[in-house]
Amino acid sequence: MEGSVLKKQVFDHCWETILNQEKSLLNRQRLLQESLESEQKSSAGDKHETGRAMVQLEQEKLGKQLHEISQLKQVLARIDAVQTHQTVALGSLVRTQENTFFISVSTQPYRKGGQQVLCMSPASPLGRALLGKTTGEVILFLKKQHQILEIH
Repeated sequence: MEGSVLKKQVFDHCWETILNQEKSLLNRQRLLQESLESEQKSSAGDKHETGRAMVQLEQEKLGKQLHEISQLKQVLARIDAVQTHQTVALGSLVRTQENTFFISVSTQPYRKGGQQVLCMSPASPLGRALLGKTTGEVILFLKKQHQILEIH
């Protein structure tokens, strides 16, 4: 598969993954709000207060997760999926002799037709090692050499 076509598919996969995570979190947040409202209608007492506190803690946790999703969406919004790169940067699709990487956000790998692309943050250890490199360069990561065969 041509690199630019694959890159667009992986980019779309990352967006879809992040949007699905956001949708799931928003649904959980809605259910927690309903639970909190039903707790308010029940009788007062220690059990009631404990239930409210648990729901509020879960809401805070969800709020942090939604903030993280928002940050990931901002990173993806900065990527031009059709732009080709001469050096590894945010939005690069990088093929080495062993793996193909998409430098974007850390999500589940993209898999299609026996091909796998690992989606990683440029802040990850391997992402940092790849940044700024060009085709043909070799990096050493975890005592293993990785030669960059293609960059898209």
